[in-house]
Amino acid sequence: MNYEDLTKELSDLYLGLKTGKIEPSLAHELNNTALNIQSTIRLGLLNAKLQNRAPDLKFFKSAVAKAKRTGATRA
Repeated sequence: MNYEDLTKELSDLYLGLKTGKIEPSLAHELNNTALNIQSTIRLGLLNAKLQNRAPDLKFFKSAVAKAKRTGATRA
């Protein structure tokens, strides 16, 4: 799962909870899991920064590859 997929899953979770299609207890558990995933990603980014290397995360690699394909540069 990449960052965009996680964001979509959380958006769908919110809509399901709002419309009553998802029980609040299940939404709570899914949200806790998503927070753990986000924390792991954040820790991976921080660890890479402290080691002065590029992060080894799937979503980051795909973003870098896309930027190279489109010719994007850093601001």
